[in-house]
Amino acid sequence: MSAISANNAYKQPDPDIPIWALIPRLIITLWAILVFWGIFLILFPCFFVLLIQPKKFTQDLAHGILNRIWSFFTLYVGSFTRVVVINNTSNLPNKPYIIAANHNSFLDIPVISWAVWRQLRFLGRIEFKKIPLFGWMYARLHVLINRKDSQQTAAAMEQVKKHLLEGTSIVIFPEGTTKHPLPIGNLKNGAFRLAIQTKIPILPVTIINSRNILDRNFILNPGTVKVIIDPPIETDNWSDEYLDEAKQSIHNLFEQNIKRYAS
Repeated sequence: MSAISANNAYKQPDPDIPIWALIPRLIITLWAILVFWGIFLILFPCFFVLLIQPKKFTQDLAHGILNRIWSFFTLYVGSFTRVVVINNTSNLPNKPYIIAANHNSFLDIPVISWAVWRQLRFLGRIEFKKIPLFGWMYARLHVLINRKDSQQTAAAMEQVKKHLLEGTSIVIFPEGTTKHPLPIGNLKNGAFRLAIQTKIPILPVTIINSRNILDRNFILNPGTVKVIIDPPIETDNWSDEYLDEAKQSIHNLFEQNIKRYAS
């Protein structure tokens, strides 16, 4: 598949589409919002009990059971979205990874939670903390980072390292935002510096078609998301001099997967 075809797989909605043609999608979007918040509110008492004093065991239960239930309902029941996992790994060792995934939609979070069956935590934006109830849960289960404050950023990265040392994988979106040119934006240094410092392998995950399903206007268009899990990349021999090459290799892998699987 050509690069042009790959970009077409991410075609954005026609701005001139008549409003009546959007009515079915708007109805689905409202339904998805109800399911998202309804299931969350049903599960919240369990989240509260497990995370009021978070420990690794209680966080593992919250992610391994509650997050996956929530992700299933958000994807399959709320947004009528199917997730197809293409696993290019075999006998993946049971150890922590820095999961580096491309990022095109807020749908990517439940997609990864459902597709990657490992204990994991997300490195997310500090703005999530402002969302009532959800922010409380997210801050106690995952890691929030404030990139505008160097001290808070350093503290967040120490928390990330703690999770890795405890055997929990960390999900990082190296693009840092969904607001980038398609199909792949520029990758930031954070995930790769972390790999250099900790020597934890990077597990590349490519997500295809999530922006077509949930675009920047938060209007749903049900469909299928493909998740490609590639073999882990060992980082034992990585050094600061290898940083740019490491970023480029992951960027190239994302692009190759999109060209191969986007259809």
